[in-house]
Amino acid sequence: MSRTSFPSKIAVTLAVLALTTSAALAANLALVSGDKAPGMRGYNPEGKRIVVLYKPGTVTLLNFWATWCVPCRQEMPALQELHSKRSKDGLQIVGVHAGYVDYEDLEMFLDQVKVDYPIVKPDERWLNEWGGISVMPLTFMIDGDGKVMRRYLGATEEQIAGLIYDVEAALDGRELGPIIIPEVPNVSTEADKP
Repeated sequence: MSRTSFPSKIAVTLAVLALTTSAALAANLALVSGDKAPGMRGYNPEGKRIVVLYKPGTVTLLNFWATWCVPCRQEMPALQELHSKRSKDGLQIVGVHAGYVDYEDLEMFLDQVKVDYPIVKPDERWLNEWGGISVMPLTFMIDGDGKVMRRYLGATEEQIAGLIYDVEAALDGRELGPIIIPEVPNVSTEADKP
């Protein structure tokens, strides 16, 4: 019977841990309709702790964005209009800043774009729960049971219109529209960051 050295056991343990972590992240990156949505916690620009809850009878949009993301800025007025129009009907929109920004810069940015739905600057752990966010805007529509209804990547005019249609359909108890996949996506990545 051979004996495995202590360093070899550590190496095997680390390899298994790395594979398990990679698999968990890959699973989150591929969240699809019906999957359980991870949680979200962080702080608003004023430093108040925010915990996003999925409540029965509501539809939640978690919109991952960053101040440097041009398509995100283009999408925000439509999200604000949707929030103003349908929040009384059970719509909860939460903007999740997915990049580094200090609170002062975030407040100045939000003063310019004029959104009044909650904005969360999450702890890194919560971004990792969603598989890390490397392409934005990325929006998840979640039902009141905490299940992903649909994922939206990008912000072409057609995609924004489709997202709005789907939110209103979900709130009104109708079927969601077709999934829109544009030929040319309107997204930003870390490479676009100034």
